[in-house]
Amino acid sequence: MYIKRINNVVGYKDLLDGFNADFSENMNYIVGANFQRKTTTGSLFNWCLTGTSLYGNEREQVANDKTKATNVIVDITFIDNYGIEHRLIRDKGKQMNLTLDGKEVEQEMLARFYKDKDIFLVSHNPYYFASLEPKEQKDLLRKIVPAISPEESFELLTKEEQDIIENGVRIDIWTHFMRGCIINYVH
Repeated sequence: MYIKRINNVVGYKDLLDGFNADFSENMNYIVGANFQRKTTTGSLFNWCLTGTSLYGNEREQVANDKTKATNVIVDITFIDNYGIEHRLIRDKGKQMNLTLDGKEVEQEMLARFYKDKDIFLVSHNPYYFASLEPKEQKDLLRKIVPAISPEESFELLTKEEQDIIENGVRIDIWTHFMRGCIINYVH
C-alpha cells in the first residue's frame, strides 16, 4: 500500500485547513527544520488509517485548538496492495465517521489494508517498538520474523560456520601461549 495523496485536512492539529500533498509511489521525503509539521504530516496517515497516534494511542488529541472547526477531517487517497485506488475520509466531530470509497465503514474494515496495526505502526514509526513492554515486543517480533527450524538455520550458515558447529574449533593453546610470550618479550 502507498499513500498517493492527502486530499484535504480540516482542523487536524496545527496543519492549515485545506492542506494537501501528492506523493510518489516510490520513496518520499518530508524535510524541514524543527517544528515545521513533518511529524504531524506523518501522524495524520496513522490517524486516518488506524484511528491512533504514531504510538498507537487511540485517545490522541487531534483537534487544532486554534481553529473554530467543529470537526477534524482527514481525506486521503491510497493504492492498496492489489493496485486499486481508494479514498478514505476520517471525520471526527461528536462521533467518528469513516468513509471508504463513498461508503461508511467501521475501523475493522480498514485493517484489511494494513493487516496488523502494530506492524503498520512499527513500519511507520521505528520508535513505536521501543514504547512497547518487553512481552509486547516479543509478540510483535514473532509476528514479523518467521519461525524457522534449527535445520533451516544451519543451512543458512556458510560452510566454514557449519564446520565449526559440527567439529568444534581446534585451538592449539601452546601455540597461542608461545605467540603471546614472544610478543610480550619483543615489546
